[in-house]
Amino acid sequence: LLMLCLGFDSVAEAALAIQVESVKSHVHTDAATGAAKLRLVLDLNGSLTVPEAVASATPLPKLTLSLPGVKLGAIKDSYQLDGKIANTAVFKRNGSDLVFTVNLPGTVQPGDYKVFTLPADDKAGRPFRIVVDIQSSSAPLTTLKFSAGLKGKIVAIDPGHGGSDSGAV
Repeated sequence: LLMLCLGFDSVAEAALAIQVESVKSHVHTDAATGAAKLRLVLDLNGSLTVPEAVASATPLPKLTLSLPGVKLGAIKDSYQLDGKIANTAVFKRNGSDLVFTVNLPGTVQPGDYKVFTLPADDKAGRPFRIVVDIQSSSAPLTTLKFSAGLKGKIVAIDPGHGGSDSGAV
């Protein structure tokens, strides 16, 4: 009897878990700034507090959301995006969390993206949503080239003697 109860609890817990049920993406032009923006909308079957997005540039630029306790519904775990603002969006598990990563072609600054939630609207038939807006990258990823620089040269620094002698500039 105890085993049946435990089995029932895990089935009940799985049924109650918040799931991502669909992902939508759309590129549009912001009316106020004229900048191209990508909007990603994650439809969930329950509410969640706004997750904090983390932008990183190494090893490749990406924007990451950790969704604690959320499961992936019967949808794909990877999406090909426009390639100009974002390359791909991928879901992966990290323990009990679902991690949503948007791979970017260039670095983003905190003002280049926004994450917010929209409540469920039963009258309109809309579920609870997490919205990720990403503005076209202001700093594309570039390859840096270095010259020989100071190799083979001698550099002398004259700190001066204080007072009115500021040293060589």
